[in-house]
Amino acid sequence: MKEICSMKQSKIVKRNRKRMSKFAKMIIGAQGNFGHFGLQSQEDMLWLSRQYDTVMMHRNGVAHEITGESTYHAFQHLKAREKAIYGMLFKHYFLCPMEKWKTEATDEQKNRIISNCTDEELEEYLQGD
Repeated sequence: MKEICSMKQSKIVKRNRKRMSKFAKMIIGAQGNFGHFGLQSQEDMLWLSRQYDTVMMHRNGVAHEITGESTYHAFQHLKAREKAIYGMLFKHYFLCPMEKWKTEATDEQKNRIISNCTDEELEEYLQGD
């Protein structure tokens, strides 16, 4: 029975391989070396190869979005001269001066997301396979 399941999995993997990224294909090719990837079995390798492209696509979508809160925290590490310049940009995009963010920012401002694409483009990107 296990042999039949392996044969079915093998056929599914071969059929889907054409749509996989180079890294996902590398994972499948290294099934026998699952320990190198910190996994417990070949089944874990198959699972990882099936999930990898979808997870990376969603990660890429999220990586291109920022919120006022995450930007505020990142900007705390800037030098004074940089803070002055980026502070103007922060106020422009999040509609609140950086100095007053913690005390005066509204929920709407805190939940605002700045993205390098439109919502429709992002949604299309996240749904694409």
